[in-house]
Amino acid sequence: MIEAIKKFSAGYRAVGIKNTTGIEGSGWIATIMKDGKVLGDAADYGDGAAVHVSFTNQEDEQALYDHAKATYPQFQYATADCFLGDLVNYELAIAKLKKQAKKKLMKAEEGELDENGVAKSYSSWNAPDSPELRANILAKYPETVFLNDELEGWADIKKSRK
Repeated sequence: MIEAIKKFSAGYRAVGIKNTTGIEGSGWIATIMKDGKVLGDAADYGDGAAVHVSFTNQEDEQALYDHAKATYPQFQYATADCFLGDLVNYELAIAKLKKQAKKKLMKAEEGELDENGVAKSYSSWNAPDSPELRANILAKYPETVFLNDELEGWADIKKSRK
């Protein structure tokens, strides 16, 4: 799961995500980074308009648009909206899953994937992670890949570095 998100994101990260409420629903505001460098901010104000992108460097902004267009070739317009929306959703999902993985042993259900190759659902065992539990599960289901291990490969970026 994490490898699919890393491939999709191509080094882009959304950090400091804040939820907003607009006249047409919920939205978000986030700092966008690539490979550890702060590029600028992006915001979906929940007003039905396009995502607002404000980068300090025009080349970085164009590179984001180019990556989004390559990621979503089936769309003519709003590809940055799709890319940034998915990026924010993945960041929020990972944060939630990492919190749950501290308490339970988890796995991604790889049977149903989204358009970016990321599992759409996850399951957990109602028990804390332990070598004994893992051994019992692997004895019955040897192909199991534990999400707890994958989540360790996703670095937490708590504070944007400008």
